[in-house]
Amino acid sequence: MRSLGLLSLFWLILYVPACADTSEASAEAESDPGTVDAKKQQEGNRKGLVQSLPEGWESYTHSDWLESLDITYCETEDQGSESRRKHWIALEGHSRLLSLNCEFGAYQDAFHLFVVDVEAATLKRVILRPPESADAEPNDLARGVVYMSEQGDRVEFVHLSAATGACGWRAIYSIKDIKRGGPVAPNAAFGDDDCYNGVTVEGWPEIH
Repeated sequence: MRSLGLLSLFWLILYVPACADTSEASAEAESDPGTVDAKKQQEGNRKGLVQSLPEGWESYTHSDWLESLDITYCETEDQGSESRRKHWIALEGHSRLLSLNCEFGAYQDAFHLFVVDVEAATLKRVILRPPESADAEPNDLARGVVYMSEQGDRVEFVHLSAATGACGWRAIYSIKDIKRGGPVAPNAAFGDDDCYNGVTVEGWPEIH
């Protein structure tokens, strides 16, 4: 009986520190930023995208926007026509899509995109993610042509791989997703890697 009592005491001594360590570890885990709920992190990241529209933005030139948004390098500054360097697309409601050209191309330019909420007086950067099978990385600069669909309920983006227009990819983005700002994945995409088959944008097959 005495040996049983000593054995129980021995295990009790081992167990108590173990529990204390576990509690301390749990407290550290709870205070670790890495354990914050992923959804809250995502919401926080989106909130960080929002900027207030500068006063007098309605009359801003391409150069004014670059300075206001702290875009320090653009090949197109003070080059070419203002309409080519700065372009607005009206979206639904009070939203507009602003493109600021930063690189001239032989057959397509590269530009920064921002969604503007006129009513809320806010602005967010937009990054159009390419299709998964397009073998391209998302970039702050979108290279191609962006326009409203004929239906007026989505934005389309065409990236050409050759001046002939016989290869490249076309992606369709919902206005709802664009208005959220940040990286936007396409809802549908079409593309063709063969630049010599004569199949142009309208005939490209669907891709992922």
